[in-house]
Amino acid sequence: MVKDLDAPYVARRGWAWTKAKTWQEREFDIVAHGPSGIGDGYTITIVNKGREQIISLGSYVMREKVKRGHKHVEIKFLSETEDGAMRFPSVRRLV
Repeated sequence: MVKDLDAPYVARRGWAWTKAKTWQEREFDIVAHGPSGIGDGYTITIVNKGREQIISLGSYVMREKVKRGHKHVEIKFLSETEDGAMRFPSVRRLV
């Protein structure tokens, strides 16, 4: 949490408090891709520290590039566990 130091104390969260998250970004190779099985969804599979993780790929433009053979992606995530599971991963861009 980030707080305005000049703001008076209030017993609840007010305008002076802001939640700040530190996102991380890292590049990965795409090891598999395909339809998610839900609607027209599409997913990619990456490997982080030996653990496979499936991530939704929302952009139709990115989907088409992956289908044509694009193999590298940059993933944005909040944090990761010791065994490599990423929290809140999303595809930032194709590299």
